[in-house]
Amino acid sequence: MDEVARYVGGSPETERPAFERLAKELLHVRLKVKRAAALERTFHAKAVLGMEKKAPAVPRRPARAHHP
Repeated sequence: MDEVARYVGGSPETERPAFERLAKELLHVRLKVKRAAALERTFHAKAVLGMEKKAPAVPRRPARAHHP
């Protein structure tokens, strides 16, 4: 089955301006989305964590455990 190319306006030459316009629109939309995503990441929710110092983060081993 052979496929036949169909062009807007009937020929590649008449389709070209429409293709270029759509390509520019697509790039413009992608740039807007990229900027919006960067702004959204800037203001995303962040977890607020707090700790009280009650014990050392790493328990110390007894002195005899350091030297076999």
